[in-house]
Amino acid sequence: MNRRKRKSVGLIVTQEAIQEFSRLSTRRRLQWLDEMRSFLSRALPPRTKQIYESFRREGISQTRSSHE
Repeated sequence: MNRRKRKSVGLIVTQEAIQEFSRLSTRRRLQWLDEMRSFLSRALPPRTKQIYESFRREGISQTRSSHE
């Protein structure tokens, strides 16, 4: 079986960025969260989106057994 090499992505968040985010209003944090959800929806491969949707609907323990 020929598998593509997986690419990993890392993210470093500074303490200052965390503090800045914590100072945002609840409305602004929710807006940011919705923007990230929208971005990921457009950027992720269909299979990954399907797995995430299963997590959201069924929970991790149910999803893990159905995808193994």
